[in-house]
Amino acid sequence: MHSNGWTTLLADPDHQQFYIFGMDNGLVTFANAWWAMPWKDWRRTQKPASEKQVWTFLSDCGTGTLAHHSIHGDHLTLIHALGASATDSLEIGLADGGLQRPFPQEGTIVLQDPAGEAVQYQACDQADRHDKVVTLGNCPAGSARLILRHLTRGYLSAAGYSAGGREHADGIIVHEACPAPRNMNGPIAAHPSDQHPVRDSAYDSARKRIWTFGGYNEVYSLRETWYMPVEGKEAYHWFRFLTPTLQPAEAESGGIYDPVHDVIVRYGGIYTPTALWLLCFAKDASIGCSRANDWNQVGGVRGSAPGPRFGYSLAWDSRSNRVLIFGGDHSNPTAGQVYAYDVGARTWTPLSFGKGTEPPRQKFPAIAFDPARGREGSLLLYAAEGALYQFDLATKTWVKRPDIASAGSGGPGPCEIPNACYLAYDSLHDQFVYLGKSGVPAVWVLPGAALSAGPSPR
Repeated sequence: MHSNGWTTLLADPDHQQFYIFGMDNGLVTFANAWWAMPWKDWRRTQKPASEKQVWTFLSDCGTGTLAHHSIHGDHLTLIHALGASATDSLEIGLADGGLQRPFPQEGTIVLQDPAGEAVQYQACDQADRHDKVVTLGNCPAGSARLILRHLTRGYLSAAGYSAGGREHADGIIVHEACPAPRNMNGPIAAHPSDQHPVRDSAYDSARKRIWTFGGYNEVYSLRETWYMPVEGKEAYHWFRFLTPTLQPAEAESGGIYDPVHDVIVRYGGIYTPTALWLLCFAKDASIGCSRANDWNQVGGVRGSAPGPRFGYSLAWDSRSNRVLIFGGDHSNPTAGQVYAYDVGARTWTPLSFGKGTEPPRQKFPAIAFDPARGREGSLLLYAAEGALYQFDLATKTWVKRPDIASAGSGGPGPCEIPNACYLAYDSLHDQFVYLGKSGVPAVWVLPGAALSAGPSPR
């Protein structure tokens, strides 16, 4: 299991396992693979000899050698205009002298014309300079002219695919399709596209689903919402969740499931750094859900909000039933402070006021909620430089834990890729699992008992 960051280690107490969106497979694009790791008392288990003894593959895009499933407008010359029928074809010439690698047999291309056209295709043939088909159903490396077939049309806004922004022939929302989606049992119908998922994923305990929403690549942000059941006959199959309101066009925001109010909470991001959204499954105007099964932007929020935030992390406070956020980009003025959002009260509350030994500011910090330590629980942070911090929610005080070994053989040490280190809580064994890099040696476990006694706040 590999990851180059921008993701979340999701805890699932119902099935006693963790989930992670591990992206980097060494290709130009991302593997976009989901993995699971069981909850075990790893101290009593023989050290695994391979990653397969720790991680279970769930699903991915099946990219393989088809790394480039999207070619952007500055590399394309449009030869024939696109008609409205799905039987029409689109012929393109490659201005850069030919494909560097095979072109996939399904995907979406961006024409980047003034209308913002996006075209999804389901077959690719190689043609010669006279537009005669040379290879049917195959566009190998070196191809200079392609014929794309079985087309649907959509609109590309500045932040993702949408048919809502402008009328097109079929009015279909298209997306950057995966070439050959699969799960642990074989081919599946669909899968979220290759992307940085950022913190935009959550485990939904009411429906027993993993949700992923948004994400971005280096060209645009995505506005899609997906879910994957983790039990039943549809387990580990991905499904699009088409909402009347496209989910926020964002990058580096974050989301988390609130099991008390049955909503997914999403805040901030680079483009709308103070916006608060809920994915609501039922109407409840008191919390800001005016529409069911839709994204709702929440207004009329009380309290002192955290202000602009992106690149932060979230945790669910199961003792007080609220969302905790901490961290963020250094340009975020409150990145070093802990804030709580109560969905039911529609209220933000700042929690940290400089008491104790505060951790350094950091982007995408590795945090987890600890329900067992402190009168109201605590927030645990494994800082990027390799130090452990506790934030007591009752006393609102930070404590650095030098008594917990972190360097050398006694601990994981500094985070090698600062945005690719993760912390999560295993409530079955009262232990914290920390991932610092790919591979079995990087899975570290901290027993909760080790945190029960420690230095007093200064």
